[in-house]
Amino acid sequence: MTSATMNSHSLNQFFNPRSVAIIGASSDPAKLGGRPIRFLLEAGYEGDIYPINRRAETVQGLKAYACLADIPGDVDQALIIVPASAALDALQDCIAKNIKAVQVLSSGFSEESAHGLVRQNQLVDLAKRHGVRLLGPNCLGIVSVRNRYFATFSTALEALTPSPGGISFATQSGAFGSCAYAQAIQRGLGIARIVATGNEADIDVTECIDFLASDTQTKVICAAIEGCRDGNRLRAALLKAAAAGKPVVLMKVGSSVTGQQAVATHTGAIAGNDRIFDVVCQECGAWRAYSIEEMLDIAYVCTQLPLPANDCASIITVSGGIGVLMADDAERYGVKVPAVSEHLQQQARKVVPSSRGCRI
Repeated sequence: MTSATMNSHSLNQFFNPRSVAIIGASSDPAKLGGRPIRFLLEAGYEGDIYPINRRAETVQGLKAYACLADIPGDVDQALIIVPASAALDALQDCIAKNIKAVQVLSSGFSEESAHGLVRQNQLVDLAKRHGVRLLGPNCLGIVSVRNRYFATFSTALEALTPSPGGISFATQSGAFGSCAYAQAIQRGLGIARIVATGNEADIDVTECIDFLASDTQTKVICAAIEGCRDGNRLRAALLKAAAAGKPVVLMKVGSSVTGQQAVATHTGAIAGNDRIFDVVCQECGAWRAYSIEEMLDIAYVCTQLPLPANDCASIITVSGGIGVLMADDAERYGVKVPAVSEHLQQQARKVVPSSRGCRI
């Protein structure tokens, strides 16, 4: 995949902007409207940052603007962090400024009430009429490590700084995503991209997987979904990642009845059929993880070891009982354990430190 092909993806503008405006910017770096500015400055983002604040001349040392129209020149992306009731007006200002990539970090939409759903639909309708792509609403934002684009208010970044690497995260839940990449950082795993999609009024995790499959910085994709609107699109994205040689580790929250009810009150999503999800993962070569720890274990292995060429494995162990457990797991996950030839056993014993207790 060439860089030109990757740059043509509709989501590229969200991860690689040359400038960003924060609508609802705050001088207080601890507030929601202040954290993205603080994180961008601390990370050393080299693009232009335009705080929008009607009552301040400067915000965290940056020149502030009363409105988007006052900014000279073009703006690649906007973050909307205002009350839900003011979000539609903010989006109209983005359209007037010809900004085509907009993150709506504000909450108070479909996840909250029927009235919030009406507000969300108004945002989507307005954006579609003018060719604007929306991330959110009710989302945590984006982190792109190599170009130091930390456009989020995640408190995880207050204590942890990600190092560049090949693992990318795409999740609906911002808190889930924060927990996952915080644990990844604590393990010393390198990160490429992070995105939390929130209510997915426009952009969803499936489209993010599709982008990451063509992203040259991403080597392994960790994703978590609460609902899937289009199984065929998810299947196509997973197959695209497989064709690109990029492992996808998927988690699906809301597999139980209680969990599905909780999903509906969280992002307004429909969790979908759990068995169908399993079949899609198996068909498309994605690994379904059942915990964040399992997701990160798999991602770690995928970044440290060569990817297997087939679905076969050999087991070497110092314990017959442990070997049986490993064989049980291999069968459970569809890994074949063919009989080991005597020649291979002899070669293995040459490099095993103590062949006496070795079982092959």
